[in-house]
Amino acid sequence: MYIHNIPRTLQSVKIGDKLSNVKNAFLNYGVEHLAVTNKDKYLGILSIDRIDTYDESKNLSIADIELNVYAGVDDPIFKVWILIARHRLSSIPIINNQNEYLGSIRTLDLIKSYEEEYNFVKQGSTFVFAVTRINYSMSRMINIIEEHHIGIDHYFILQEENQENQEILEGVIRLNALFTEQLNNDFHRHNIEIKMVYSVDNFYEPFKDRYDELMHYLNV
Repeated sequence: MYIHNIPRTLQSVKIGDKLSNVKNAFLNYGVEHLAVTNKDKYLGILSIDRIDTYDESKNLSIADIELNVYAGVDDPIFKVWILIARHRLSSIPIINNQNEYLGSIRTLDLIKSYEEEYNFVKQGSTFVFAVTRINYSMSRMINIIEEHHIGIDHYFILQEENQENQEILEGVIRLNALFTEQLNNDFHRHNIEIKMVYSVDNFYEPFKDRYDELMHYLNV
């Protein structure tokens, strides 16, 4: 499944737009990230957190851009999913080879399209993981999942990265049940990082609120 099959429903905000209008765009689209363009050329991603406390009478500038992340119109959906999880995005901009902005896809729309494409009829969840090659074993991951009486509907190991001289594997797994805290803990014990968890209703960094509460309690 490729990204060009998914509707691109989000327009960009533009350099020079009033911040009051930019904030309204975030509100209307119901996302936390929007693409920034100038004369139809893609410049980067803006988050609502970046401008939330700014004077609304000011104009959007290049200095407000935080990320230069995007997907190509012919990218496979799994590559896009990794990008979204890596940067915790609520939407992803799509561009062509001329760096022209073609629209953005909401993360929830990506999830729904994936579910429909593979005809998943049961309630389930999908997660993105990262693990070093030395700690990677698909059979071990399957065993961990099956110990929780959960099955795998679909999975894909997307790519390798080189981080601090370590090969990192990233992948996507679709489960036939909801992702649980106990499952997350078991992956953690095997040095498998769960980056994001998705369902047709939402997406989240697994149990981040509880982690943040712990860090606050420990005054870290």
